[in-house]
Amino acid sequence: MFWAVAIVVSVMAISFFLRERGMKMNMAVFQTFWQRFRVWLQTAWRGAGHQVRDWQQAVRTRLQREPAEKPNQPPWRFIRLNSLSPRDQIRYFYLSTVKRAADKGVPREQAETPLEFAQDLKQSWPEAEEDVDALTEAFLEARYGRSPIEAEDVNPVKKRWQQVKSSLRRK
Repeated sequence: MFWAVAIVVSVMAISFFLRERGMKMNMAVFQTFWQRFRVWLQTAWRGAGHQVRDWQQAVRTRLQREPAEKPNQPPWRFIRLNSLSPRDQIRYFYLSTVKRAADKGVPREQAETPLEFAQDLKQSWPEAEEDVDALTEAFLEARYGRSPIEAEDVNPVKKRWQQVKSSLRRK
């Protein structure tokens, strides 16, 4: 559509330019061109309408299809922590804490940073303040840091995670 309008505007601009210079255009040629252009535009519009109807039908067909039977699977799956990299293990510890806190009534807001969320956790579980700070700092390093994380760095974070987990269970 854009190009069609651009062509029409260009042709009109050229005709006005030539008319001001004293040149006359053969109107029969222009009218023939205009008629062909209108026929082309109508055909393109009908084709677009057919395409839209085809898409609508395809969407309706997909929505009406029966969902495929899924085998009985639990809503969760086991994660083997030892198969994760040290960086991913620390991320898992933090994100599982976020999920547990949400289950206990302290959800993390979508735009909330880890440090802001840590303040929420410390308000709700003041006894876990040090562990929350350590876990949050480890997560920030694992998520945003560039330095490598060694396997030995995971055990202290895992202990802090277990402490936070037990604090969350108590309430």
